[in-house]
Amino acid sequence: KQKKFTSLNREGKYKIAEIWIQNHLKQYPMDIGFYYLRAENLYFQKKFLEAIGQLDFIKQRFGKQLIDTGTCLVDELLAYCWNSLGENKKAALSFKSASKLSTDYRSRADMYSNYLFLSNYFSDITNEALFLEHKEYNDIFKDITCYTHTNRKAKKEKIRIGYISPDFRVHVVTYFSYMLLAKYNKGKYEVFFFFFKQRDPVTDQL
Repeated sequence: KQKKFTSLNREGKYKIAEIWIQNHLKQYPMDIGFYYLRAENLYFQKKFLEAIGQLDFIKQRFGKQLIDTGTCLVDELLAYCWNSLGENKKAALSFKSASKLSTDYRSRADMYSNYLFLSNYFSDITNEALFLEHKEYNDIFKDITCYTHTNRKAKKEKIRIGYISPDFRVHVVTYFSYMLLAKYNKGKYEVFFFFFKQRDPVTDQL
């Protein structure tokens, strides 16, 4: 059923998808998944406020179930709706909520990363508070065993770090990360960049 819905939306058959959802909910009025699909349908149509209303309804009616199952999809879609409306702070807080709900560390990291990105635009957050928020990102990986460099030839050998990206060029990602990438201590680190697109002046600077 999920595949059928996705297919209808990809083809732009939003009204047919909505009728299909309504018919299903008449039979299964407690099916949380189809209330979510309705919100997703509205999002695809760029009816962001209506989608937000549907998502708020889901949270009010199925809030405990969402928490118990670790379902972050509702808050995630809510974040994308707010972001599409230019409401960065509301979007950021929804991403943070989605991160806390998720039981998968990859999803938690992804949602929290989105939260941190948008928090850079908060006018009422101090640098100290922003720094602490970024430190929390590290806690997501606290149960993951760190890789150890067992084959290093000597303790004084430089640590080699490699970055792979299609964006080592005139691109917003490089603008955000340039100082990090360019300011490594060359006495301690040997840094490599792997990039397979057309070079430009920013590529040459790196």
